[in-house]
Amino acid sequence: QLYGYSQHEALGRSSHELLQTEFSEGRAQFEAELVRRGEWTGESKQVTKHGRRIEVESRFKLIEDRAGSRLVLECNRDISHRKQSARRLATEHAVTLVLAESETPELAWGKVLEIIAEGLDWELAMVWLVNKQIPTLERAEVWQHPSLQLAGEASQSQLARGVGLAGRAWASEQPIWVSDLSKEAEVLRRGVPGDGALHGAFAFPIKIRGEVLGTVVFLSTSVRAPDDDLLNMAQVLGGEIGQFVERMRAEAALHLE
Repeated sequence: QLYGYSQHEALGRSSHELLQTEFSEGRAQFEAELVRRGEWTGESKQVTKHGRRIEVESRFKLIEDRAGSRLVLECNRDISHRKQSARRLATEHAVTLVLAESETPELAWGKVLEIIAEGLDWELAMVWLVNKQIPTLERAEVWQHPSLQLAGEASQSQLARGVGLAGRAWASEQPIWVSDLSKEAEVLRRGVPGDGALHGAFAFPIKIRGEVLGTVVFLSTSVRAPDDDLLNMAQVLGGEIGQFVERMRAEAALHLE
């Protein structure tokens, strides 16, 4: 039920390979401790049959059957929601701190994108700002995880209202989730680099008092199932960033006077 595999699919396979288990200290150290102590308790990351990443609290114990053969009893409990909630709360606090300490939007964008992307496991992030005079969206900042390798850069640095994921969030004024961007129409993929390497995506508008000032886009190389909690969090972040931009504009206007 937790992983989505039938008994037939799982029997005879290594659980670590089947579930792509990632131990925080590495598999070799995990196995050495299991042999030395006869048991191991800790947290690890795994992947279900349908590609959902989960975090589990695990306990492994060496036991013997009636014939004297040594076996391993593995017990896992899904703690993804608990860990996710804590991580998201920490991300919100970190973003608020950066916005409070930054003197200009230009100095804040890179830090904000990195905090949100790394805190919520996204590999590429972009900020697009509305140019009211044209009007159009203009790409202001891009953050990319060091391990991410893309075939090409996004050719478009400007997007019309409703074009691309950023433009769609601008037009709808609501957060948008796309499980697999590669299966969507080409118009929705505009402004996204990577020649089809990026799949999961979501975007949210930067808003203040009903006005959209820009949009923020996050992308992943893996397919991502919709996450309502994250979309709700995105609305809060969009409002906070909107207040920050408005404050910076007000301060700039005072300096001009």
